[in-house]
Amino acid sequence: MWIVDCCRLLLLGGLALAVAAGHADIALLLVVGLLLGVGQTLFDTSSQATVPLLVPPDGQKLEKANGRLSLGQTTGEQLVGPSVGGFLFGIAAAVPLAVDAVSFAVSAVVLRGLARRRGPTAPPRQPGRSIRRDIAEGLGWLRRQPTVLALAATVGVTNLGYMASSTMLVLYAKRELGLSSGEYGLLLSAIAAGAVLGALVSARVARFLGSGGTLSAALGLLVVSRVGLGFTSHVAVAVPCLMAAGLGLTMFGVVSISLLQRLVPDRLRGRVMSAYRLIALTPEPIGGVLGGVLADRAGLHAPFLLGGALVALVALATLPTLSNRALRRAAERSEAAVSEGNRD
Repeated sequence: MWIVDCCRLLLLGGLALAVAAGHADIALLLVVGLLLGVGQTLFDTSSQATVPLLVPPDGQKLEKANGRLSLGQTTGEQLVGPSVGGFLFGIAAAVPLAVDAVSFAVSAVVLRGLARRRGPTAPPRQPGRSIRRDIAEGLGWLRRQPTVLALAATVGVTNLGYMASSTMLVLYAKRELGLSSGEYGLLLSAIAAGAVLGALVSARVARFLGSGGTLSAALGLLVVSRVGLGFTSHVAVAVPCLMAAGLGLTMFGVVSISLLQRLVPDRLRGRVMSAYRLIALTPEPIGGVLGGVLADRAGLHAPFLLGGALVALVALATLPTLSNRALRRAAERSEAAVSEGNRD
């Protein structure tokens, strides 16, 4: 992870210098944006695979840890970051880029120090192994696990429906709700507020409802949110719907990642996480295009209704596989497999 942060430091530092010198153009921004996206994917996959090495899986400790990570991410990206970025941009266009580069430098130093204190966390590569063989092993494990496949499918379909509606949110806010650009920014803060609440309560809700019950509740919130937005043109209704969306998304994310971290063996976790993210995130751009086409032909409310219908369908379809009983059985099978592997 620290290597990725070093690369992002160089990318943003170079971009800041180019902007300050007046040599930045669209092509440069596209290349840097693409490389930053690749780095973000590598970092997120590695960080999710690393958390179980730092936090015991018993109780709701993983949910607490992932909730705190989500809280920090939401606070930085949606609450503090935009305001600070706007202020710094007012000073000079290169300043927010330079500050962002410095933040990656600090992160790299912290992560490098953590790696040195803990020592190597991955077993040495066996002779004759290859990256292709490792990835194939991870995909093979994933195909044999109905619980993990159900989680990935649920996230993928949910992202499809959510992106189909979210890409239309700015037009929905302006045309249906009659909001100005500034008021639209305040509307987005409702999603952030719900996400913060979700990060704070996910572990407690999981303790009370169980992981399966929490996943169902989170999907229910998303259905209510999308359907509510699909039938209203009033801000007083839209705000709580968006808060429910932020709450549901964060609760589902925290609990689903915690489940993966428990179910996937240590030696396969990084590879399985990569395959899981591929299945879960690939539908997002498709959803964006679908939402635009649907809004053009059926109106701005239609993408929200589609999103609610998709989430409801996938929630019902995966309910038997993601129930509390099914998840307990999956955890028992995973523990038995790990114990057998340790004996071997």
